[in-house]
Amino acid sequence: MYRTGDLVRTRPDGALEFVGRADQQIKIRGYRVEPAGVEAIARAVPGIRTAVAFGIPDSGGTSLGLAVVPDQSVEDSIEGQVLTKLQAALPDYMIPTRTIVLRELPLTVAGKVDDAKLAQLGSQADQRTTDGTVPSSPNELLISQIWSEALEKPVETIEANFFELGGHSLIAARVVARLRSATGVKVTMRQLFAAPTVQSLATTLDRLAGEQAPTVLRR
Repeated sequence: MYRTGDLVRTRPDGALEFVGRADQQIKIRGYRVEPAGVEAIARAVPGIRTAVAFGIPDSGGTSLGLAVVPDQSVEDSIEGQVLTKLQAALPDYMIPTRTIVLRELPLTVAGKVDDAKLAQLGSQADQRTTDGTVPSSPNELLISQIWSEALEKPVETIEANFFELGGHSLIAARVVARLRSATGVKVTMRQLFAAPTVQSLATTLDRLAGEQAPTVLRR
């Protein structure tokens, strides 16, 4: 008898169904994540040719990254489509904090996916150049300040993406609470997930402020 390292589940008919490899699991905030489960959902998005989930070492332990290779005809918004699909199907701790779009996956000399190279690319995803429009409206300035403090890194453009900067559900909860306290607007985590850039979230706040403003009744 010896351990194969394979993960299986028993089906009702008694057969064993292969799930994945134990040595490929990634520990994220105390949870063991099976990359194959994340990859299968990402690959189900129309236009995605292949996807690979991987771990990114950081100061907080390990964060989850996802590399996707789309078809050439896919829209620029494919990254957001993948994130939306994952959020609808997976618990928060299995949502990648950084998603990178590649033309081809990096391979080792043996022809296998180069996880070390993916981790390096994932680490660089939040170190992009800061060229772009700087926050200027009151809500853009407020959001960039709150994100900077919560993420412990500068947020300098309105195109900055909360999740690409390392944000996850725990930080999102704190950000939403601070936004509510500072603005009085009842913004939700779902709305942050749907509008993950400074610009799009500021637009959402402006809209919600108008919708939630009290109605003055005249005699």
